[in-house]
Amino acid sequence: TVVFSIITGRALAIKHDQVSCAKCSHRLNKLLLEDNKRIEDITEDDLKHEGKCYINSKHGPAVAEEHALEWLAEYLLIDPQTKKLRNDDEAILADLFVADGDTKGATRFI
Repeated sequence: TVVFSIITGRALAIKHDQVSCAKCSHRLNKLLLEDNKRIEDITEDDLKHEGKCYINSKHGPAVAEEHALEWLAEYLLIDPQTKKLRNDDEAILADLFVADGDTKGATRFI
C-alpha cells in the first residue's frame, strides 16, 4: 500500500505486509516430506531458520490493505519515535483520497 503526493507525484509512505517467507516454507516442506512430521505436530519453533525471516505481518492479502491504510494514516500524523502528533509543518493531511472501494481501508485512513 502506497500513499502518493499529488503535488510531487512521489511516494510519501509505503507499508508492505509479507505473510510468507521462502525459508519458512522450505523448512516446513523438509519437516513434512523428509522428517515425516504431521502438520498438526509442527510448532512455530520448528519453523525457525538461519537468516532473515521475511514475515512481517499476520494479515493475509484479503485484509492487509485495511490494516496498512490505518497504519499509514497514523504514521503520517504521529511521530513513531516520540508517539506525539507531528508539528504542523511536518504532518501530512489528506485533501484527496482515491481508492478502489473494495475494502474498509479508505474509511480507516480517513
